[in-house]
Amino acid sequence: NKSTGNIEINVDKLMLESGSVMGIDLIPVEFSETEVSFKINNGKAEVEKGTFTSDLLTAELTGHIKLNKNLEKSRLQLNLILTLEDSINKLAKLAPKMKRAMQDDGSYHFRIQGFLKRARFVPKSKRKERNTSKSTGSTLSEDEKEEKADERRRKRKERLEKRREERKQRREK
Repeated sequence: NKSTGNIEINVDKLMLESGSVMGIDLIPVEFSETEVSFKINNGKAEVEKGTFTSDLLTAELTGHIKLNKNLEKSRLQLNLILTLEDSINKLAKLAPKMKRAMQDDGSYHFRIQGFLKRARFVPKSKRKERNTSKSTGSTLSEDEKEEKADERRRKRKERLEKRREERKQRREK
């Protein structure tokens, strides 16, 4: 396949109505921002940007899709990183696949594989820490990791509060 070009998708107020994932019934989720763009070269659609933002979760999409003439048979090699709001995070921790996908920073990492028609979400387990005695790179202590995680949570909370305020102001107009 020699397809080339770009695809860009921007959606305001994308709505995930309901459903069930890994045995957990989902509540409706409205994404305030959705941006997905692909750069296509030689039949391979590489994700340049893939962000989905709501009050309940943020998702980041990376990777590529190997395009097929029959689009449903296009091969997926994508990664999805979810960061959940605290109340949903508590529920997510109960689902076995979510537990396996949980990373040290509290996010959930999935590989999306298979064909476009039949995508599979596979939890990506935490990487095993390398033996640092052999490496020259520095590693963070548990306290430093926790501080970084707290900083990410604080920044995320500030972003969410800012979006809520902006949304409130738009409604008042």
